[in-house]
Amino acid sequence: MKNILITGGSGEIGSEIISHLSFGNNKIFFTYNKNYKSAQNICKKIKKKNNNIFFYKVSNNNQNEIINTIKKIKKNHGSIDILINNAGRSQIKNFTKISKADLDLMIDVNLKGTFFWCQQVIKDMIKNKYGRIINIASIGGQWGGTEQIHYAISKAGIICLTKSLAKTFSKNGICTNCISPGLIDTKMIKKKNLLKNAKFIPSKRIGKTYDLLSAIDFLIDKRSSYVTGQTINVNGGMFFS
Repeated sequence: MKNILITGGSGEIGSEIISHLSFGNNKIFFTYNKNYKSAQNICKKIKKKNNNIFFYKVSNNNQNEIINTIKKIKKNHGSIDILINNAGRSQIKNFTKISKADLDLMIDVNLKGTFFWCQQVIKDMIKNKYGRIINIASIGGQWGGTEQIHYAISKAGIICLTKSLAKTFSKNGICTNCISPGLIDTKMIKKKNLLKNAKFIPSKRIGKTYDLLSAIDFLIDKRSSYVTGQTINVNGGMFFS
C-alpha cells in the first residue's frame, strides 16, 4: 500500500491519473483549486472501488496551504510515498503583452508550487529512504514557446528542479523524474485551438490523457529505481524545426 498525492486532480489529466492509480489498497490524496463539484464527483466515482480517497482545496501558489495540507495528511494517514505534481496553469499571450501579474502567477503556480510540494514531502522520504516524485512538465519547457513564453520558462524551471532534486536526493532512495507531454486532447487544447499543430506530430494524432499512464506506471514501479533526473517525453514524436 502506498500513499499517493496528485496535485491538480480535478482536471482531465489529473482525474485520469487518479482513476488509474486507485487500485488495491493505495491511499489516494488529490488537490483541487476551484472546481469542488468535479473533485467531489471524482471522489464518489473512485469510492466505488477504493474507499481510501481524500481531496483538499489548495491554491498551488499558496505556500501555507501546501504546508498545512501535508500536515493534515501526515497527521491522519502518514507520510506521502509518491508525489505527482500535475497542477498548473497556462496562458496564450503575446510576449509584449505579458504583465508582471501574468508572469508572477505562472511562476508561482507552476514552478514555486511544484517546488514547495517537493520540499514538504521530501523530508519524510529521506527518513523512509524511499520516494517517487513525478513532475508534469511540458514540451514547451524543452523547446521554448512563442505564444506562451512565460508558461514555457515555468516548465523549463520544473525540469531543472527535477534534475537538481535527483542529484541531491537519489542517494536517499528517492527517484525524481519528469513526464513531458506534447499536445494532449483536453478542453484547454481545444479552447486554445492548438489541434492544428497535429501536423507537427509524426504519430499523426493528438495524445489522449491515458497516453501518460504507462510512463507513470514505469516511474513508480520498483523496476525503475535506477531511473532518476530524467524527462520522459510523451508526445507522439512531436518536433518543431
